[in-house]
Parts: sequence; structure tokens; C-alpha cells
Amino acid sequence: MTGWNRELWGVTLYTDGEELSLLGTAWHHVRAGDYPGEVCRCLLFVTRKQALAWCVAEMAKRKSCWRFRPVRVRETVKPI
Repeated sequence: MTGWNRELWGVTLYTDGEELSLLGTAWHHVRAGDYPGEVCRCLLFVTRKQALAWCVAEMAKRKSCWRFRPVRVRETVKPI
């Protein structure tokens, strides 16, 4: 059995130049526990363009000191 190893794009939250965290599914209106068996995972995009568009839209909604930045992430899944 094999798994996969994909390079994707995630989003980090930062303020005043300090990176705070990689955002998870709660930012996309899906919260842990919404359905049985859900695993916690970060908010992922296939392209940087998609991640950047999400960042721009969120910053326009919030109009605060919060900033979002697309970052390269690697999703690795292996059977155990």
C-alpha cells in the first residue's frame, strides 16, 4: 500500500510581522466534530493563486490588523 506526498498551499495568520499559526478548517466554516471521524487539518489549496485570493477576500472582510499569507505546505499520508 502506498500513500501520497503532495505539495499544496496553506494560509498563515500573522500580525505585526509575527507569524501566528497555520489556519485550519475552522476558518472555512467547518469545525472539528461537525461529523464523526473528522480529522483536524489545515485549510489547503491546490494553487498559490487560490490561496492568495482567499487571503485577499478574508482581509477585505475583516479590515483589522489581521493579515493572511499563503505558504507552501506538504501533505504526507502513509498507511500504518
